[in-house]
Amino acid sequence: MNLAVVDGFEIVRVEGPADERFQAGSVSKAIAALVALRLAAVGALDLDADVNGRLTSWQLPDGDGVTPRHLLGHTAGLGVPFFPGYADWEAVPTLVQVLDGTPPANTAPVRVETPPGTVFAYSGGGYALVQLLVEDLSGVSFADAAAELVFEPLGMDSSSFLQRRGAWHRYPEEAAAGLWTTPSDLARFLIAVQRGAEGTETMVVPHRELPAEGEWTLLRSFGVEPPTHMGLGLFLSDTGWFSHLGGAFGFFSGLFGSLEGGHGIVAMTAGEASPAFIERLLAVSSEHGWDGFAT
Repeated sequence: MNLAVVDGFEIVRVEGPADERFQAGSVSKAIAALVALRLAAVGALDLDADVNGRLTSWQLPDGDGVTPRHLLGHTAGLGVPFFPGYADWEAVPTLVQVLDGTPPANTAPVRVETPPGTVFAYSGGGYALVQLLVEDLSGVSFADAAAELVFEPLGMDSSSFLQRRGAWHRYPEEAAAGLWTTPSDLARFLIAVQRGAEGTETMVVPHRELPAEGEWTLLRSFGVEPPTHMGLGLFLSDTGWFSHLGGAFGFFSGLFGSLEGGHGIVAMTAGEASPAFIERLLAVSSEHGWDGFAT
């Protein structure tokens, strides 16, 4: 397990090779949200306009009322919670094939399943649509847009959404699950959120209260305060912390940051989620005396 520890808005410790990259899984969504929000900050994207009005390469069927704000906050009513990715020997679909659920896509079509804006429903499919929207608006690949808008400004030199071949899985749904990065780079993103860098302010404003039941509540059983609200791309707790967890094939990651004091930790492992993973985070929290992280 590799770590990057933040205290006082500074990276104060790194464990493991600093340049070792991992697949971040769903932590990708936090970065993808910032890509979209930086387009919004320069007026290229209206968070509250129907997405079909700005999409040029594809249209969401029955998509009236679905906005980028809904997509980023998991309230668009779209299905397909997670993407399993594609092994090295498997054909990889285009993003439009993913959205339509046509071969060689291995997931269902991304469609509206509940009225937009009514309920929280975690949707990787929604972030696949964010990816397409960014590409249509910017005229470049999502990987290039992320590099220009987020990675280069934040000094995240070891981060990329480009998909590599190997023993892992490839994710054409890059915004939902395809980020390759390091704990140190994600710590730089964490600090940018804490310092209120352009586009991050709305990420940590509560967008929707989370349901009483959900996978996030399992954190309490391990001694970590679970989130209670969804922001835009980040989960928020009542104790003043933001977070996102992510699993990809053969990888697991966690990002936790405080809204006050500049505390935080990023952990990434070439393995599965485990009690030992959470215990390591709790040990660091206890060592630094952080309030609000542990139950």
